[in-house]
Amino acid sequence: MTAPTEQEIQEALVAFLEASSPTSVGTMRDALREAIRDVGDALDCAAYTALESGDDVGDDAPDSLWRDLRRSEARRLRELVTGAIDAAASRCEAIALEELTAAGVAFAAEHPDAPRPSTKPLVSVSA
Repeated sequence: MTAPTEQEIQEALVAFLEASSPTSVGTMRDALREAIRDVGDALDCAAYTALESGDDVGDDAPDSLWRDLRRSEARRLRELVTGAIDAAASRCEAIALEELTAAGVAFAAEHPDAPRPSTKPLVSVSA
C-alpha cells in the first residue's frame, strides 16, 4: 500500500466538504463569516448607526472610527465591509484546505505504510 498523494488528500477533503449535509456546511461557513463580521464591526458600527436611524446623519457610535456618517457614506462603508467579509471568508476556506492538505501530506510522508481503506474514501472530486 502506498501513501496518498497530495492530490488525493485534497480531493478527499473537498469531497468530504461537498458530501456534508448542506446544513452542516452552511453552519460552518456561517460561523466563519460571523467571526469575521465581529471583527468588521469596528468599521461597520458607524454605518449601522446611520442606516438604522431615521435621520440622514447617524448618531455617534462611541466605538467607531467614524462619526455622523451620511446615509450614502454609511451604505458605501457597509458595501465595502461586506465585500471584505466575503473575500476574507473565501480566503480562510482556501487557507484551511491548504493547511489541512499539508497536514495530510506530512502524515503520509511520516507514515507511508499506514493502513488505508481498500476503496477511496467518499467520491473523487476534480480540482
